[in-house]
Amino acid sequence: MTNNPINSSYEKIIEVATEILDNSSDDNESDDKIVNYNRLSIIQSTKNTVDRMMRYALKNTDINLDNEFLTNTVSVLRKQSKDFAVEDEVILWSSYQRFSILVKPATDDSILIAESLNLNVCHDSIKYSGLNFFKFWKNPKSNIEKSVNKCILDLCFIIITLIFSITFYVVIQAGCGSLSRTLNFSGIVYKEWNTENNFSNELKNSVNNISNTTNRNDKLLVLDYRYAASLQILANEINRIIIFRDPDGAYQAMMQEYCQDIMKNAHNPIYLQTCNIILKTHGELLHSIISQYLLPLILGIIGSTAYISRNILEQLQTNSYLPTVQGKMAVRIFLGGLLGVITGIFISSNTSTELKEFNLNLVMLSLIMGYSVDVAFSLFDQVVARMKEWTDSLKSKQPEIQKKTNV
Repeated sequence: MTNNPINSSYEKIIEVATEILDNSSDDNESDDKIVNYNRLSIIQSTKNTVDRMMRYALKNTDINLDNEFLTNTVSVLRKQSKDFAVEDEVILWSSYQRFSILVKPATDDSILIAESLNLNVCHDSIKYSGLNFFKFWKNPKSNIEKSVNKCILDLCFIIITLIFSITFYVVIQAGCGSLSRTLNFSGIVYKEWNTENNFSNELKNSVNNISNTTNRNDKLLVLDYRYAASLQILANEINRIIIFRDPDGAYQAMMQEYCQDIMKNAHNPIYLQTCNIILKTHGELLHSIISQYLLPLILGIIGSTAYISRNILEQLQTNSYLPTVQGKMAVRIFLGGLLGVITGIFISSNTSTELKEFNLNLVMLSLIMGYSVDVAFSLFDQVVARMKEWTDSLKSKQPEIQKKTNV
């Protein structure tokens, strides 16, 4: 008896279809297992989060919790995740939502980081005398350790920036004040010296005052040396400011050619006048660069760093501190420095050219602009928006004006 080819092919199709159905049922079972596993992991993670926020809320005396809410939450937390019913999930998610509102501004991540930071501080202060707390370069074993290390890195960065910026400001402010005092003193001595020189020349041309010429010459000699000493002090003061030395050495070459031996040429008025022009011009240029650009830049950086430090301290106190996005702090500090420089330009353009040792208005405004970067840029946005409205109104009025002119 021969096999019917139609029947044999039909049987093969049946076998293939059965195999496909079996495989699909296995896939569905595996998908159900994956979905169930994901559900259980989400429930377990939510339980841990609610438990953490509940403990934080109970420690905080400002948060009030009623007994019924606590009873429902604790009963749900004690259940196994695999035994959860729909009602249990509803209670769990309701508790999660309510605790998220109660613990604000803290979050689950910030509470977990705060607990880890406090644990590190307590453990480290006992075992390593506080030094091991800053070893954030150690290889972290978990995500929470990475977050804690990032927080410590942010704290170290802002502390180092604040220390260096304040130190740099004190040094530069002291140099600027010293240069300003030296320039003012040199100007006063120059006026006395110039007045006495003119008066001595008048005495020499006068026949009746020959007897007073000797006394005047002695006084002029003293003023010559005093004026030369003031110029020598000014030259030393300018040479102390190393960061502004010209790279091609033009200033040093000019000093060696015209102002190398100031005290030896104290009796030479032309030599002293030449040195005075060179030193005063260069000194005033350095003073303007420092006072109008460098100091406001540093003050803006200090202001923005102070804001970040204060914000971090407040967040640490409320257990709401989270690691910042990489580069966010640096951008904030750079913007503070930029606003400080802009403030220095505006202040210097609206004030007199008198040399000042300390400009209180500049210091305060630069610090405020660096501290309140958000406020400053919001003001800029408002100004730009007003200007845009004004230009749009002008554009809308142009067709009406053209119609009137055509009529």
